[in-house]
Amino acid sequence: MKKILYFSLIVALLFAELSNAQTMRVADEYLFSKDSIRSLLFNNEYEAEMPHVIPPSPGMASLFRYIEQSFDLSTGALTFSIPIYNIQCGPLSLPISLSYETTGRRAHEVAGSLGVGWSLNTGAMIARTINGKPDVPAAVPSEIKSAAQIMAETLDVNTPTEIKEQNYDLLQTIFHPEMIGYDLDNEYDIFSYSIPGYSGNFIFYKEAPLLLDNAPLLINTGEGFEEQSLNEMMIQDDKGVLYEFQPTEFAIMLYNRRYVTGWQLSKIQSPDRKHVITFKYAADKDTDYSLNSPTVTIVDECMGNTSAGYPPFVCNEYPNYSATGQIANSYSISRLTEIDFGIGKITFEYKENENKIERIKICAKTENNDRLIKYLECTRSSSNKFLESVIWKDSQGKVFEKYNFEYYPLKTNEQEVQIGDYWGYRNGMFFSSPSTAAPFFVPFNFVTSTGAIYKIGSGSQNANPEYAKSGILKKVFYPTGGYTEFLYESNKYKYLDRIREGGGLRIKQINTVDPLGKSIVKRYKYGYYEYENDYGRVKFAPEANPVANRNTLSDVLVVNTTINAPNSSYAPPSPFAVSWKRRQKTYSSSMNGDTRFFNNIPVFYNRITEYIDDETNNNSFKTEYEYSDKYNSTDYSLYYYDTTFRDILINSSATSYPMSHLQSNILSVLKGSANSDWDRKLYGTFYDFYWKKNNLLSKREYVTNNDGSYSIAKSTDFEYKETPIDTISSIKIEKCVEFPFDHPGSRPHELFMGKYSTLPIFRCFDYSISRGRNSLSRKKESLFTKNGEQIQTITTYDENEIGFLNKQEFVGSSSEVIKEEIQYPSDLKDNSVYRAMVDLNIVNIPVRKKRYVDNVFKEQIETVYMDWGNNFFLPGEVLTKKEKQSSSVLRVKYHNYDNYGNPAYIVKDESEKKVYIWGYMGKYLIAEILNATYEEVETKLGGRDMINRLTNRLMPTPEEWSKINALRSLLPNSQVTTFIYNPLIGVTEVIDARGMSQYYQYDDAGRLIRTQNHDKNTEKTYDYHYRP
Repeated sequence: MKKILYFSLIVALLFAELSNAQTMRVADEYLFSKDSIRSLLFNNEYEAEMPHVIPPSPGMASLFRYIEQSFDLSTGALTFSIPIYNIQCGPLSLPISLSYETTGRRAHEVAGSLGVGWSLNTGAMIARTINGKPDVPAAVPSEIKSAAQIMAETLDVNTPTEIKEQNYDLLQTIFHPEMIGYDLDNEYDIFSYSIPGYSGNFIFYKEAPLLLDNAPLLINTGEGFEEQSLNEMMIQDDKGVLYEFQPTEFAIMLYNRRYVTGWQLSKIQSPDRKHVITFKYAADKDTDYSLNSPTVTIVDECMGNTSAGYPPFVCNEYPNYSATGQIANSYSISRLTEIDFGIGKITFEYKENENKIERIKICAKTENNDRLIKYLECTRSSSNKFLESVIWKDSQGKVFEKYNFEYYPLKTNEQEVQIGDYWGYRNGMFFSSPSTAAPFFVPFNFVTSTGAIYKIGSGSQNANPEYAKSGILKKVFYPTGGYTEFLYESNKYKYLDRIREGGGLRIKQINTVDPLGKSIVKRYKYGYYEYENDYGRVKFAPEANPVANRNTLSDVLVVNTTINAPNSSYAPPSPFAVSWKRRQKTYSSSMNGDTRFFNNIPVFYNRITEYIDDETNNNSFKTEYEYSDKYNSTDYSLYYYDTTFRDILINSSATSYPMSHLQSNILSVLKGSANSDWDRKLYGTFYDFYWKKNNLLSKREYVTNNDGSYSIAKSTDFEYKETPIDTISSIKIEKCVEFPFDHPGSRPHELFMGKYSTLPIFRCFDYSISRGRNSLSRKKESLFTKNGEQIQTITTYDENEIGFLNKQEFVGSSSEVIKEEIQYPSDLKDNSVYRAMVDLNIVNIPVRKKRYVDNVFKEQIETVYMDWGNNFFLPGEVLTKKEKQSSSVLRVKYHNYDNYGNPAYIVKDESEKKVYIWGYMGKYLIAEILNATYEEVETKLGGRDMINRLTNRLMPTPEEWSKINALRSLLPNSQVTTFIYNPLIGVTEVIDARGMSQYYQYDDAGRLIRTQNHDKNTEKTYDYHYRP
């Protein structure tokens, strides 16, 4: 018999991920099963850039965007992946894939190691966004004074000098970069992590990692609380699997200091530490990327003269552009070169002298060398930026699969420096000449204290979808001859009753055509609190606040009090007066830190409609989705950021030095004129999205009637429980006053004014981060029959203190209530074995399940775990108990495990005996013996050492195979089945209890092509047809 297989794995994957069907399928699989709800609770990435912010590199950030956006269509983002290889190493499973994600072409997008929009996904990573100083070693004080209190004490003329000095010392120690060794910071760095099954964020609180979503994970670092301690980062998941990370990405900061912003996997270990996957990296490669953010500075509020020694522009008011593109951050990045998983390895080869992956090789290990199985080649465009194809070749170099990619035409030269729209996407503005920076700036007027009006900038930050679409993925062509085409449209939002174009793109339509020309068309309509009203929500609309408020980089009062600094005793120096002053306002073409963060929150749609026209089955469907908005309560405020200091209070009764001298000689002349406008600047005040989700609230599925209308067939509603745990507070700091003759390490004028005056050298603002847990609590499902009848079921869920499902109740149309209760090791800590499992974080293991019907006990199943030594916590017995039984019944007894934790001897119902022998370093079962004890098999093979050798070898020797097959005659009352493998490809021969063989043959690409019987007569053949 001949079978022809048309492989369409990627097609199926695209169908699933690009239609929200995957999101619902994940939910449905949980909702109809009795496993943990954790699969619904994946977290997201954090990409904020605040004042003094060092984000992860673009490559690392793009991976976390993929994690964030791959769960729903609420942002209209295109996401999918091409699987490369799924590593299996005992209980460890690690999928390797190429991931593509886009919401439009960004102005400062970096191509990465694969190409624009593509990332290599190796299953786990950690990234850090540095806010202020690196939190390790500069910790944020857990008991820091509030900003409101600090500012009140600063501006109060009656505040004691020692309090003012304490406040100033705190703020200047935190703020000034040269004080980095003083171990104080004010803003928490945000660490983003992703491991199989979990992704989220944590911070360092009281010098220890603290998960913001309270996930059941253990996070540890190396010894101490120094930057070096971050060279070891470890995350232990809820089944005890240990993920170890090493630094692979460093940010080069001020004073050439290097701080880690990215960690990649160095090792994965099973709970018993017997199964290990290791990762190797090449030497660091420095990578610079430019944000190209010119600045413009305006001076006003001038007082003084322009005598020798002072800047000639000190009292001249005019815009001063700096058009030099700034290198915002420099990174040193390591490249992954190898993944070793015992019996095989994956190697990554890069194009010479470039950070671009050229080949990915899959190899099997033998006793003497590595045997190539297959490899993937990447081809790119002439600019080396765009991935044009991925080509699978067999061990002989013959092509057996090829995927081609087509992109939308480029609108501009790729080498031109892009400016970007308000949201950071390409809009046709680019930096063509270094002679002027004006095109970078959105036009706005600035009114100085003298009444002069200056127009700043001549550019535009309006969205332009044609430029945002430039160079993004249009088509994927499959080896089968089919293809998928992606159509995009501009995001939209509503402000002041008008629908406007937002930044970036959303998926409009996906056309998938099979090799025979039949198509499936998926169309998407978006809305916010109404279906198909065509717009979504933006957190921070560009029309909401003036350009000046969102683009202010700094606003300082520059004061020269005296050439001679005060002495150590602060005796009156001579002279001691204001020689000159000026207000210096600097605007960046990029938004300031907190504004940029809120602006980067994507356009969000909480109601999406999907239409499917399936030509292959001549069917049409409609599905409506509704989501919650996790950013709804994340908040910000526009604070006055005033450097005219009209709020400075002067104590007219001050008679003692130095306050009397400050009042009469300095503070009175520093207050700004009545003509000066106060600016406002945005600061984030409350963040709770780290643990909240864009939860799926409802799904409505419709079928098409004969007249083209739709009738509802099924509806599913979800409810969630949001549980805040606590709130962590700190402050944000801005510099308000500069003294030109102070310098890093020596700031006597600043210290003197900060200690004795009411002049605020710094302004600070309060903010807080919320921690909590989000979990599914209820599902209602309704089925609608053709005659209009409704069948409804309701399932409710509860969880234990760790967050695992421990109770669910199901009520069907018959009103019968089915309840299931689940217990985990953490619920049974009176048992020493379960206490030890909890200590190793082996906690997501259901131990005991009970089922009730209308509160009447029906059945129980319990898996009793035992400590087998060396961190082997594995089942020892399986007990069941039925209604009306007085005690539990032993159903399965585990008598033995091998050195890799594989079951070696199991007895079912005290009569059915099975012995298992494993080989290939514990990866593959090589013999199954029925109706024999382990001791009998061990004796016939020559002892325990022989079994251990079989298990530990890469593959058995011919002599060892002979001993295994001899068991059929040595144990005549048993049934012996043996298995021979080609590692990483598949089983090549199965010899049954009668000694009859079944053979399996593979081509050079590792694909099954033939099965043969004992006489080597062909039974089945498999042909693989791919079109060019």
